[in-house]
Amino acid sequence: MFRAQAETGETRSTVMKELAPQLRHYEEFEDGWAAVVRDYLPESSLEVSNLEPIPPRALEDIPTSSRGVARRELCFGDLRKPNIMLCTRSLPDGGTEQGAVLVDFDWTGKHDFDRYPLVLNNIIKWLPGIRARGPMLKEHDDAMFELLTRSSYNL
Repeated sequence: MFRAQAETGETRSTVMKELAPQLRHYEEFEDGWAAVVRDYLPESSLEVSNLEPIPPRALEDIPTSSRGVARRELCFGDLRKPNIMLCTRSLPDGGTEQGAVLVDFDWTGKHDFDRYPLVLNNIIKWLPGIRARGPMLKEHDDAMFELLTRSSYNL
């Protein structure tokens, strides 16, 4: 469950439907909290899988997902390996390939309007410009994606 933000809640819900695992249930409560139930992903996150290099299709899926967020003037906000889940995709020829979906949309917000949380984990090496209560910018998502493609950097 998460505390729904009135300003971006409806847009965030729409983005999650398109870019995350299959939505099974979404319910907002009178006190501003919401419950979200999604498909279980048996695969693991990029962080846990420790795949180097990241599979090509997964890399293609990540910017597709983050661009889908950006298309709506939103920032994903936390494009790190723990928030990217690997998934197996079926191919027309009967084979499979390793893809990816985004999870953890609670930071998703409007570009240059919404802010990062009041407290950020100080163990994580955040990019310049990403700071507690700082403005969320699409450029941050782009820079974090570029770091994901560098195997020597752990987000």
